[in-house]
Amino acid sequence: MSRFDCALTSAISARRHDANTVIYQLSWFALLVLFLPTSLWAQQQSTARELYAQAASSIQQRDFSGAIKPLHELVAKHPEFELRGTAVVYLAEAYIRVQQPAKGYSLLHSLLQTTAVESKTNSNPIELKPELRKRSLQLMQYAARASAIEAERNQDLQTAIQWANASYELTSDGEQKASFDELKRLALKFILASATSAEQTNLQAQEVVKIAPILRSELPIFKLTAAEQLNASKKTAEALKLYDVLAASGNPESANRAQASPTWMSIVALRRAGILLKRKEYAASRQICEVAKQRFPSSREFHEFNFILARIGIAQIEFEEALRVLAEVQETGQGGEQSKAAFMVGEVYFLKRSYPKAIESYDLVLASKKSSWTDDARLQRAKCLELSGDWAGALQAYEAIREKSDPTSVQLAEKRIAVLNQALSERALIR
Repeated sequence: MSRFDCALTSAISARRHDANTVIYQLSWFALLVLFLPTSLWAQQQSTARELYAQAASSIQQRDFSGAIKPLHELVAKHPEFELRGTAVVYLAEAYIRVQQPAKGYSLLHSLLQTTAVESKTNSNPIELKPELRKRSLQLMQYAARASAIEAERNQDLQTAIQWANASYELTSDGEQKASFDELKRLALKFILASATSAEQTNLQAQEVVKIAPILRSELPIFKLTAAEQLNASKKTAEALKLYDVLAASGNPESANRAQASPTWMSIVALRRAGILLKRKEYAASRQICEVAKQRFPSSREFHEFNFILARIGIAQIEFEEALRVLAEVQETGQGGEQSKAAFMVGEVYFLKRSYPKAIESYDLVLASKKSSWTDDARLQRAKCLELSGDWAGALQAYEAIREKSDPTSVQLAEKRIAVLNQALSERALIR
């Protein structure tokens, strides 16, 4: 028997004995105290159901803006409503639908946290059915992704990374790669946007890891990309600082060696050697190349180290050493590498004034198909003929350049044609 039934029975029993007794009066007072809260609760439930029905009608008509007001009132003023959890999910979805994803995410996040706490501490917690909980997580992931897009549009990349990280953490296994790639893209964009120096790049990279620890393993690639950008913009000193940091992280004695990949480490070595070559720091550049050839024998950049070694040999007039490393490329390199090596061999013989041998090397370049060194080889071959005294052959070679080569080579060829024609005319007059 309920408390209300007990009070009603007591009041009726007291009425039978003496309506004026204290017992009678107290019994009816108790009945009044129990009845009024019950009546108020019923009224509140009725109001809550009306708000719920109103919101449901708006949602059914795709009027999500119209659903927000009744749902907000329902959630705020009727915490005891039996469908409160469902109402919160609907309210969050309505906010997401009207382009306020951050509000929707916040509501769902609070709801899931509340249900987790109440399930342990409250005898009457908010109940979310499994399908509603799943829907909540899906909506949160969508809201986080939408918020990331909005933040990027507003050029707030730091906030965009935060939202993208939240989206990644909520993504199902089948979609995690795409979500992770998006997170990496935003992080790299954030780093490159401020990559004006090595120090600034390192600070931006550290900030990225604070926001999204999952990206720690991607830091070498981020820094390498930033270094490449600095190098391309002629900020070679700052680029070299980053390359040096990356090289140190991949050294055998480094604690971070596990993160080192031959793919990016060989690129780092190549860039360092190239910058030092331009600075004429030949000994340091040569050492990097020789170590890299030992460490990365299968890398795509392997023969690029030989080209740098050859340039060092040429710069230091160590022609035989240059020819030795170029011969290695000609023996084991691919088509494009072999053409480049043949051209550089021609350059070595040109500098040695061994013009017939230089011509042989340039002819090898011209014999290969689709070589990027063809125009240069034609021009150098013509120069060799001119310098060796074969003016007629040189004139013919320059004429061929005017028909087949790039504008710069054509311009140079025309100048030499004019000079040779003048020289041939003078020779004829002398005779």
